[in-house]
Amino acid sequence: MCAIALTSCKIRSLSYHQKCGIPPTEVRLLFGHLQPSSGHWKRICAILKSELHRQIRHLKDWLRHFCFQIEHPWAASNKLREHLRLAALLTETYWNDCRRSLPKKAKGKVEASAVTYLEGAYLPSEFDNLLQKGPKFSLEPRARKHELLAAVHRVADKVVAEEKTHCVSEGVECLSRTWTARHGTNKDLRPLVNHFQQEHLSLAQADKEAIFEQQQSSTPAQGALHRLGLIQNGTTSVALPVVLDFCILAQDVAASHPAKERSPSTSNAVRPSSSSWLDDPETRSPPADQCPERDVEFARNLLRDALDRVRTSLDEVVTVGNVTANGFTLFNGTLSPLRLTSVNITAHRSVCRERQKDFPFVIAVGTEAKLRGVYEYHYAGNNVTTLEDRGRVGVTFSEVSFDGKLSQLLRDDNATGSGSDAASSSTTPEAAWRLRLTMQEFPSFTGIQTGAQNPQRAGVPYFEIMQAADRSFVPVFAKLPETHVLPALKRALGAE
Repeated sequence: MCAIALTSCKIRSLSYHQKCGIPPTEVRLLFGHLQPSSGHWKRICAILKSELHRQIRHLKDWLRHFCFQIEHPWAASNKLREHLRLAALLTETYWNDCRRSLPKKAKGKVEASAVTYLEGAYLPSEFDNLLQKGPKFSLEPRARKHELLAAVHRVADKVVAEEKTHCVSEGVECLSRTWTARHGTNKDLRPLVNHFQQEHLSLAQADKEAIFEQQQSSTPAQGALHRLGLIQNGTTSVALPVVLDFCILAQDVAASHPAKERSPSTSNAVRPSSSSWLDDPETRSPPADQCPERDVEFARNLLRDALDRVRTSLDEVVTVGNVTANGFTLFNGTLSPLRLTSVNITAHRSVCRERQKDFPFVIAVGTEAKLRGVYEYHYAGNNVTTLEDRGRVGVTFSEVSFDGKLSQLLRDDNATGSGSDAASSSTTPEAAWRLRLTMQEFPSFTGIQTGAQNPQRAGVPYFEIMQAADRSFVPVFAKLPETHVLPALKRALGAE
């Protein structure tokens, strides 16, 4: 990451020297006592920048290879994204430190904007100085903070749902680091506008940029100016469209800062979205139809009894098919131990309605909540640079658990029963209720680790064998709730 940051700073430094027209020190040393032409040393800088960009691409490729070698693909993607984010932060830190030593570009003398008076028009000195600042003086030079925050939310709406909260937090963090308050003007432009109206003067932009003309004249544009409220009846003034925008802006600025007349609702005009934490089930208030504890305990005991019966019939070892990839042959693959150890029902997510009761549950799996897969492999080699190799490669899924939902549905023949029968159905569900069991397809787990279980031999490409083992075990691991656990639990419960 440091190498990426330093290389990026070198590219920025070369671009800065090209923009300023100052040859960098390393380029001047290439020519010795000779002074290169401007076009020549700029071409050298372009070549150096191209080479540095190539180095950055190679460094990022190496970082990607490193992450995917030690992590599972989806975990490696998150780690790679984090490394690139840290590299970007280091780049900004190094660049801010490097900017102090960069040569300063000589600034040309900036002449004040000239104001030309026609037909004997006159303005006081304070108004003349204000006009000499140019037409852009009254404009806001950048977007305001609430506008940038709205842009962050618009960008976040375009990403996938899983990354939306992360995108918003990154955007807000970037705004907090880089945004600084800057206002176009602290001057009150209303006196200038009043003076133009009282003296029947008009403001027009000349052909040359940032030069204004003042003249006393009359044009057919009076009606448009009168409808906009810039002039009164009988005045003879004219304004070009650019200056007209300036006048309108001056009125808006004066109207947006009246003394003690601001609406109290303006401070609450923009509010950040709060749906990111309201959608979290842990922070939501419990639903009104949450199940009572006796129903939750009944469902918990029902699942525990079924789990005891399943343990004796469930296969602990799951067979995985053979695979050949990149010269490796993987065979005798197994995933074990598939041992269901405990079950827990999430009480605050249980919902009991008149005709249906839902109990989400979690089943812990394996010894120390781990599932381990093992492949035997054979690598033929080429007898020149790499030798034949045999051994075993393992894959470990950590903190594994299966998520599902047990539902009790009122039978159709009891739908018209009395209220007392429905009230007593929780104690004898087999009489009035039928069970339905569903499970999530992909198990919950915190990490995956892959590695060879024998001493690694030099020259053998172990990355390919580990990647092949990952891709072979993951589909089987993902289907375990559907192929093994769900059928066994349905048979034990007599559920649908």
